[in-house]
Amino acid sequence: MADAFTDYLRQIAGSPLLTTAEEIHLGTLIQRWRGDAAPDARRVRSGQRALSRVVTANLRLVVAVVKRSHARLEQLGVDPMDAIQAGNLGLIRAAQRFDPSRGYRFSTYAFWWVKESLNRFLHEQHSAIHIPSNVLQLAFKVSAMLARSDADRGVSLDAIAVDLNEKPERLRFALHALQRARVSSLDQRWDPSESGGSLMETVCDGRLQEPEDDYLWLHQVIQGLNQREQRILGLRFGSTEPVSLSHAADAMGLSRYQAHRLEQQALRKLKDQLEPMLNPSMAADQLRLSRSPDSPWQGLERHRPAVASPRQAAALPI
Repeated sequence: MADAFTDYLRQIAGSPLLTTAEEIHLGTLIQRWRGDAAPDARRVRSGQRALSRVVTANLRLVVAVVKRSHARLEQLGVDPMDAIQAGNLGLIRAAQRFDPSRGYRFSTYAFWWVKESLNRFLHEQHSAIHIPSNVLQLAFKVSAMLARSDADRGVSLDAIAVDLNEKPERLRFALHALQRARVSSLDQRWDPSESGGSLMETVCDGRLQEPEDDYLWLHQVIQGLNQREQRILGLRFGSTEPVSLSHAADAMGLSRYQAHRLEQQALRKLKDQLEPMLNPSMAADQLRLSRSPDSPWQGLERHRPAVASPRQAAALPI
């Protein structure tokens, strides 16, 4: 009989993802609802429906983030469903605060909220560990040695105890403790007798960014700067041999003071755009600032351009 975790993965596996246009539309409905001090019943209903759709469509993103902490879950003996629920709370907060006018995709924004919520949860669980760390380390070491011995000559637990200068009873105790602490495997098959994919393969979210995605996204954010700002950053930081501020000023026909002010202005704009992604706790304040008439991001292109490959990214000007 499938457990609750397996049932959950099956349920969310078929949830359709949102298109960029749908994210913008739903995010706008949510912002209108939450930004209205006295919303009418119709706005409340539409906002709540939009919030539900955004959250449901991104549940697999939470599972993908949890997968990255699989080893830590096992070490802490945390049930994956508890970790997923903690990540879902971060997902809900991200959906409530997501502002599509800032130009990035929801999954990019939500990733940091989910990760922060999961990390906070795991930190809280750390104090609830009932297995001493030295016992867990011993169990991991013995497990690895047993795995290698199975592939070689099948060394017994008694022989491993001799190698480690430990009593066999202590090794058995450590292995038993580890077995009790382990959670359901995130990589187990639906049916061990079948050759189908694992649970995680079924729900793994391909939108979780890789390093090159961060590289592409940073380049796309830079496109929000004006040409002078892009050029000063390109001269100062955009090559393997960045030039000094004085040389950059000469190249642009500016005084050193003017070049310094231009550089600081460009970096400040980038910080305003990037900081909510790297520090979710500041996102609410940043969203309020973005709506201010004095915000440097007012009037910028609303939609992030799609860049498909690192080769295309290399062609982007800095």
